Amino acid sequence: MILPVKLSNFSTKQTEDKAMIKYKKGIDNIVELTLDMKGQNRNVINHDIAKTLVPILDQLDKELKSGQLKGVIITSAKKNFIEGGYLDYLYNATKDDAELVYKYAEELKVIFRRLETIDVPVVAAINGKSMSIGFELALACHHRIALNESHTLIGFPEVHLGFIPGGGGIGRLIWMIGMKKAFPIISEGQLLQAKEAFKLGLVDDLVEDADELIIKARKWILAHQRIKQPWDKKKGGYSAYNLRTPATAEWIAKTSAETVKRYKRNFPAVTAILDIMVNGIAFDFDTVSKMESRHFAELVLGQTAKNMMRTFWYDLNAIKVGKARPKGFGRFRPRQIGIIGAGEMGSAIAAIAAAAGIEVVLKDVSKTIAERGKTKASRILATKAIKNEITSAEAEKAIELIHPTNNVKEFEECDLVIEAVFENVSIKSKVIREADNYMDEFSMMASNTSSLSISRLAKETTRPEHFIGLKFFHPAEDEKLVEIICGVKTSEETIARSIDFVRRLRKIPIVIQDRRGFFTTRVMEAYAIEGIALLKDGCLPAVIEQTAINHGMKQGPLAMMDDMSIANTLRFEELKLKYIGDSYWYNDELKILRQMVNKHDRLGKKSQKGFYDYNGSEKQLWSELTTHFHEKTNPVPKQEIIERLMFVQALEAMRCLDAGVINSVEEVNIGSIHGWGFAVHKGGVLQYVNDYGVNKFLERTKELCAKYGKRFKPPHILIEKAKESNINKE
Repeated sequence: MILPVKLSNFSTKQTEDKAMIKYKKGIDNIVELTLDMKGQNRNVINHDIAKTLVPILDQLDKELKSGQLKGVIITSAKKNFIEGGYLDYLYNATKDDAELVYKYAEELKVIFRRLETIDVPVVAAINGKSMSIGFELALACHHRIALNESHTLIGFPEVHLGFIPGGGGIGRLIWMIGMKKAFPIISEGQLLQAKEAFKLGLVDDLVEDADELIIKARKWILAHQRIKQPWDKKKGGYSAYNLRTPATAEWIAKTSAETVKRYKRNFPAVTAILDIMVNGIAFDFDTVSKMESRHFAELVLGQTAKNMMRTFWYDLNAIKVGKARPKGFGRFRPRQIGIIGAGEMGSAIAAIAAAAGIEVVLKDVSKTIAERGKTKASRILATKAIKNEITSAEAEKAIELIHPTNNVKEFEECDLVIEAVFENVSIKSKVIREADNYMDEFSMMASNTSSLSISRLAKETTRPEHFIGLKFFHPAEDEKLVEIICGVKTSEETIARSIDFVRRLRKIPIVIQDRRGFFTTRVMEAYAIEGIALLKDGCLPAVIEQTAINHGMKQGPLAMMDDMSIANTLRFEELKLKYIGDSYWYNDELKILRQMVNKHDRLGKKSQKGFYDYNGSEKQLWSELTTHFHEKTNPVPKQEIIERLMFVQALEAMRCLDAGVINSVEEVNIGSIHGWGFAVHKGGVLQYVNDYGVNKFLERTKELCAKYGKRFKPPHILIEKAKESNINKE
């Protein structure tokens, strides 16, 4: 489906009976509140569940008045502290619910304020993830102690869903660590490991063992009676900054400019965070909290948040729980894998597999080359340790799991072998045949290819049902997406095992059928060629590129064409022309590709010459583009440039759905963002259609088709969804 499914009514009543807080008072008059959500393996919270704290706060007040309360410890019975909140009621809220959303945010703040003004020390004993509203609860405590383990992640990731913290977290963070440190943490949605959070002052103490959490919390409470939060000790705004001082004014001006440059005004949540922080300097805590509630309500009800929640919560979780995974097969847990090719891609795959605890046999034509590959993998692992993605100890352990070799016989014990050699069918066929001779009958083989037919390569094996494509994106150590490409004989068990393997690497799997261009390359090509079409129609190259980037695309279409290789694209398009003849769409654009390659010897980024000239990491548009490819400048309206570039992507993605190249909206949306950098704030290439309006999109498509040709012809799935939309309205 293209249209989003209604997930639930705007209500949170279904969550009330799931809350459980265990109340335990010790002989030292310290109360332990242990969060333990019923019927699930994690704690989540929202304003409704937070109400279960109200009778507990009433009881604590009684204990305090009778002189029988020394302090409070809040901890969790789950593996993690609190991982966030329920999103259904926010996602389904409409503009008619604005007052309710604001009211709910204010109710939550009242509960947290009661907790932090209770007049005895309150300690958060954080035993794992403390995120979003869970971290806001921790900030409302007077002291935070965290378990120093890799799974302890602390922060506010809300901005990745298009909104902001709504429980007073922004105001508290300003007072705790200052505006300059707080802004990047919240605006970038950073999740920090315990040690990083401690260094920044987000937590006050660390323990190495979970049993120490409560012990240390009790000691701290007994040593710190009658404590107040910084914002309750002093009236007025945060005194470390003054709007009148040149340094503060300069920081605000500079950060505002950098925010516009980086986010292109496409992320209203980031602008709201800066606005709240700047006002937080001048006003008292409670006033800033009200500002936060207003921004929170506005953002939650805005289309950007709806887009991002749809894709980065519902769609992504559907993929993570294995929506595309064939049922009935046990979990695949490879002990050892083999990799053929110790170049950049092979070494990167080796590094991320080893980091996941899998033993790797890394093979190349000589052991010396294979050892160089291990060195590359070591550098990748070291970088991950520097970025705190893994610990130094985990990096060292992973390095030891990589075994370089030139002996194909060492694949005998491998559960999976991945070939990652040059994109050449003869070379790939040769190494596949060699490896197949030494592989176990139950093992599987994969090809890391961006263009070659998996069904064709599978013919080189004795077990084509165990053969599949695993297309990693460059650089594999950073890019999250992996296309799993199914050949005509690939078995469902092999698909299931491939999904398990990709998820083990902490990557995002999408399942694709073996067709020309697969999915991502096919849509990228449509986008890049539309850039050439705009160039041909008289648009200035810089206008084309900057308009795309300003609208949220990671790259302009001409830069993407260079990355894909103009020469390779020309070869594919020539084959397509030969295959479909008169139905071919891009005759004029093909002429430009031919001139670029055959006349001007501009093959793309790898050759340092394409639509751009390259000098190391620097690039600039080729100065002769307008000379060769249009006679005069013909200004196309900005909105039409945007629509042409975005529509061709959406339409090609829908054609892929129609043809069964890819099978779900969730995979299309996630694949578009992580595969080629579609506009994040639009929530993916099909969510863009929802954002635009399905019926409106269909009508505009017809207009563009009449004006520019069949590449804008509406596919069957769009017409059907527009009909469904009209029926639903009736």
